[in-house]
Amino acid sequence: MERDGVDFKNVKAMKKWIKEHEAELKEEQANGPKIETVRKSDDEQTGRNEPCPCGSGKKYKKCCGAK
Repeated sequence: MERDGVDFKNVKAMKKWIKEHEAELKEEQANGPKIETVRKSDDEQTGRNEPCPCGSGKKYKKCCGAK
């Protein structure tokens, strides 16, 4: 919008620009960056409130972390 010289204070001009570039905007949105879930790697330390890695089913702070 900015590079095309659209006045941001003029709502009609903005709506007109959006209508003219609707296909481009949808394509850009579809091909945008994919959001991935952040996962801890195995080499990171276990948190206190996470399940214990020994498999007991208890929280780490109540099992192996209590030592």
